[in-house]
Amino acid sequence: MRALFTIALTIFALAVSGILPLQAEIVPGQMRLQPPPPDGGRGQGMERKRFQRLRLMKVLELLDIDDEIEDEFIVLYQSHHRDQRKIQGTKSGVINELRRVLKKQPQDADNIEQLITRINDLDRQREQNRLTFIEQVRPILTVEQLGRLYVFEARFEIEMLGKVAEFRGWRKGQPRPPVEDSADETPGK
Repeated sequence: MRALFTIALTIFALAVSGILPLQAEIVPGQMRLQPPPPDGGRGQGMERKRFQRLRLMKVLELLDIDDEIEDEFIVLYQSHHRDQRKIQGTKSGVINELRRVLKKQPQDADNIEQLITRINDLDRQREQNRLTFIEQVRPILTVEQLGRLYVFEARFEIEMLGKVAEFRGWRKGQPRPPVEDSADETPGK
């Protein structure tokens, strides 16, 4: 299982870096690969969409969800991640505003405190959204699947960002990193 995950990460890293053009469209009940658009798929937001598609493909593969509940899970999963992106986007805007306020002289302590409070509120909102998602999928997943989902969500993005960075360096002439296979870390083993 770990080897498949490593292969998927490698393919994604190659796709994001532009070495391997790849797109996948995931619609409830079906998944299909598509050729890249004429611009090579490098349009604004395309990498984010590729990342989202790969994440969904990998979580579906890892959880091995029955066909009857796959559609429901996909809708909940995509909605959850869409909400998380909106919250993160708002938080990024507030952080940018805080950065701008901090550069001003004299600094407005009340405004800084309000912005910090807003950032903390958005962090709480993001966590509440995650917990709501977990409660929504709990009835349709087994305990093992739920545990795999927790591990996947915690590790996927970190590992993916590392793979992308490795392959971007490799593309720029640095030696290619070795592919690791640590099956002992595979969930469910």
